[in-house]
Amino acid sequence: MLVYLGRHHYDSRVRKDGYLPCDLVHQLEAALASTSVIETHRHMTAVVSASDRDDGHGNKVRDRAILELQARKPRAEVYFVVARGDFIRPKKQQSPGSGLWLVHTSPDNRKGRRQGHGQSVPG
Repeated sequence: MLVYLGRHHYDSRVRKDGYLPCDLVHQLEAALASTSVIETHRHMTAVVSASDRDDGHGNKVRDRAILELQARKPRAEVYFVVARGDFIRPKKQQSPGSGLWLVHTSPDNRKGRRQGHGQSVPG
């Protein structure tokens, strides 16, 4: 049994990189597929997808679930999922309450002012 809390994965991929939560689910499903293989190294254990997948952003990625295994914890936890090969990342979008801001440089906003929730905010 694996435990997936997803906090680190969500903070890194959704908040910082602009992915959607459904992208995280696809990454996790691909990494933990029945055809995946286990990779062990001195300081890391991972479950790696056996084949590349189209991530929907123009990349062919190979998903790798990094496991946190500790002697003092009785469970294996999926700490993070890495989509190796995601060179083209989604554009960050403003979502209500996310705290992310987009900088627009359209003809209506030539000075690159920050905008949130559809209103111009002086930069």
